[in-house]
Amino acid sequence: MLLMHDAVSNETVGRDIIGFGTHRGTNQQWTLEDAGEGFFRIKNGSGKYLSVEGHVQNGARVIGSDHQQTWKILPDDQHPNEQGYIRYRSSFPVSFTRCSSPPASQNFRAWTHFNLDLEDFGNPAPGTRVQLWEKTPGKNQAWFFQSPQQ
Repeated sequence: MLLMHDAVSNETVGRDIIGFGTHRGTNQQWTLEDAGEGFFRIKNGSGKYLSVEGHVQNGARVIGSDHQQTWKILPDDQHPNEQGYIRYRSSFPVSFTRCSSPPASQNFRAWTHFNLDLEDFGNPAPGTRVQLWEKTPGKNQAWFFQSPQQ
């Protein structure tokens, strides 16, 4: 089994998130923080948040960071007969100004069509990077929750 795993020590900011065999370390233990409106911040036991480095695009690095990126967690519609699989869809804050008198600024969260993706078509080798990629039908974008005691 592969788990999302911080690749480097707790002191390093901006480190890759990789697939790795289970060892139950804090860097493999993730919690969801409710960000409202169906969005979540995903934080590991090291205190780092699951974030995207740079622009939202195919191949963007997924890292552990102090930046509190929000994510939408969706059922895996590509594998409906296999229970428990989910997809993490990236989101980002957007601000716009309405045409009104006086102008009113509004903030909202939009979500993209990019998912967490295990690189190289889901290569199971330890150390394979987790990246952002447009939605595809492969299991390299299907994830599930597991208790740390299992």
